[in-house]
Amino acid sequence: MQTKNMIAVEVICHHCHTKTTGWKDADGVTKMQCKKCGTVTVSKPMSRRHVQIDVYMPKKAMLAVNN
Repeated sequence: MQTKNMIAVEVICHHCHTKTTGWKDADGVTKMQCKKCGTVTVSKPMSRRHVQIDVYMPKKAMLAVNN
């Protein structure tokens, strides 16, 4: 990932809850990859009250579902 013209921001992994560094570009899109579990998160502001968050877990991870 190119970090030119990007700002470092502190984010928390949605999968393992570890603090890590993400990169925010000029459009406000924040991208991060957790060094502990490998989850990739992309956060994009849609409006002032709406933020879209896409979380891509590694292939080996299991999604915990409460029944």
